[in-house]
Amino acid sequence: MAQQTQHLLLAEDNREMRLFLLEALSQYFEVTAVTNGRELSALLCECRGTYDVVVTDLVMPQWNGDEGLEHARMFGVELPVVFISGMFDELAIEEMPGRAYLKKPFHVDALMDAIEAVIREHSRLVSRESGRF
Repeated sequence: MAQQTQHLLLAEDNREMRLFLLEALSQYFEVTAVTNGRELSALLCECRGTYDVVVTDLVMPQWNGDEGLEHARMFGVELPVVFISGMFDELAIEEMPGRAYLKKPFHVDALMDAIEAVIREHSRLVSRESGRF
């Protein structure tokens, strides 16, 4: 049986970085890209259940990545997330389960490792919350 393709939502305002990540991540995921946190939140809420993981820049216009995710959480959307940024307070992210942080610049292998780790951790959290171990 073929493995089902996972869907990744990418939020990155820098065009060159967005295109680079689209090309790199499309080898492993079905990728949808947006340019700000407002678009990120809108897609997560409108297409509930479509995405398996989020990769988002932290600093973007029209809501940053964290603001977009926080808004979506108010509507019950909770997904594993990898934050990418050149500027970030790492301590705020480290303590959040199902989340990871990568400081730009980073290697694509490091991003893939972070994505796999947050997906695994999020799955464990969901299993624990539903009573399955």
